[in-house]
Amino acid sequence: MKEFGEGFDRICREQEANGANVPSFRTDEFILKITVPKVAENVQKQTGNVTENSGKVAENHNKVAEKVAENHSKVTEKLREKAAALGETLTANRVKILELMIEDPYISRADLANNVGISETSIYRNIEAMRGKYLRRVGPDKGGFWEIIM
Repeated sequence: MKEFGEGFDRICREQEANGANVPSFRTDEFILKITVPKVAENVQKQTGNVTENSGKVAENHNKVAEKVAENHSKVTEKLREKAAALGETLTANRVKILELMIEDPYISRADLANNVGISETSIYRNIEAMRGKYLRRVGPDKGGFWEIIM
């Protein structure tokens, strides 16, 4: 008990938050009687709605994931076209580096090395070869991010 007189207000707030009806009052001679409705039925109804909604959320998540993957592949294709126009070819490692930077612009060289499967020195050399043509660094080394140039 935090403060005297707070209990009933708290009960009303909790009931309302759980979707239950507010308690009812009545006096019987000198006795105050409070009826607190059951919450279990409403909670089961809400749980059913949550289950239905979670299916919709999962479906929407899949649609968003598909669109994101589609956009990533479009960006990668545009970068390959740009390389062809410049008379260059992007190696598999460079394409993978660019794809990882598209997915996470804040990715570090160490994470790139782990995901691509080459050393950090090789990552550095590949980035330097692509810097200014396909990507640029925005901000400082720590806290900055990679921006893809199309």
